[in-house]
Amino acid sequence: MTFRNGHKMMKTYEHSLCKFYKCLASECPGHCCRGWQVPVDDMTYEKYRLLKGTFGRHVRSFVKKKADPKVFRRFFGVCPFFTSDRLCMFQWSGDEELMPFVCRLFPRNVVEMGDRREVTLLLSCPATVRGFMDHLGRGEFRETNREYLPLYVLGNEDEDFLSFLLAEREKIVSYIWEREDRSLGVVWQSLYAYVRSQHQYMMRNSMRDKVKEVVLTDDKDRQGEYGILTDPTYCFFHVTTLDRMILNHIDYGWLQIREPKLYHLIRVYSRKVSSLPLEGADAWFHEKVCEMMEQDREYEKKYRSYFSYLIQQLYPMAYENYFMLRQLLFAILYVQLLMMFDLMDYLDTGRVADKKRQGEILLITEKALRHNQSLTDNLLAVIRQEFL
Repeated sequence: MTFRNGHKMMKTYEHSLCKFYKCLASECPGHCCRGWQVPVDDMTYEKYRLLKGTFGRHVRSFVKKKADPKVFRRFFGVCPFFTSDRLCMFQWSGDEELMPFVCRLFPRNVVEMGDRREVTLLLSCPATVRGFMDHLGRGEFRETNREYLPLYVLGNEDEDFLSFLLAEREKIVSYIWEREDRSLGVVWQSLYAYVRSQHQYMMRNSMRDKVKEVVLTDDKDRQGEYGILTDPTYCFFHVTTLDRMILNHIDYGWLQIREPKLYHLIRVYSRKVSSLPLEGADAWFHEKVCEMMEQDREYEKKYRSYFSYLIQQLYPMAYENYFMLRQLLFAILYVQLLMMFDLMDYLDTGRVADKKRQGEILLITEKALRHNQSLTDNLLAVIRQEFL
């Protein structure tokens, strides 16, 4: 480890997906300027406050100053600085320093933990989804000299736990990819037994040494008390649990306007799934997902790649609260919900989607699920009530 003035130097690592990202600018079919609540950070607002004349008053007039955090007023769901050329006015005029920090950073997700900074991409951007769909696979972090300001700083000084967490992430990702003939259903059950056992020990300070005794295996006889005895399927979360999430929380107000494609898929879901007998719903989901993947083997690789990427993004977030199990369960949940929405599209159209359409469904799933903290809290509450 390198030191400077007695302190460890911050090292920055980019995910390999970052090298495939290039902003689509005016050609972007989505635009982060539309449908998003754009927060204005204090540093950027101070720049607005110092702007002189009519231009300064014009810029400040579009900021809701009493909101916490401050946000731009939107017009018909669009940022007021989104031009007729389908570009950001600040970007177009060369005044990128006047863009809010989150706009300058997006779709990069920069997380700082200890002396490590990691840069990944959010899959709620059409350009990043295109790169992801074109380069399915494991992905890895590489050290970079590029400088990034962090979006999140995880508050913890437990360096031993950070080292443990990063090593565990590498172990989990290796397990996902070491045998691609091992289905994701098997992977999920094995990881659940492994991480939940670790979690129980981590929550008891007096028993943390026992974490090293937990074995990651798909042998049910060695998985311990949290091994799931039923045959592994793609329905890790019961359909009844997904149903509660989708109809009570994901199908939120104004979804028809904000995400019309997702709204349509949920309407298909209501028609196809609501009439199923409860005792057969899980088997039906697994059977139909297998049928869909038989039609196009790239689905399986996409789900494995997405799960692996979610682990790489989400697992370090446990550094702040030691809740590794939460990160694992959300990674599984997001993949299973993506499977559900892909399946609804397959049943609705009668055919598997091409790569472009699959990318669209992945994008709307990410936008709907991962950029809404209250929704995340609601989904966690359902997990706790119906699963844990």
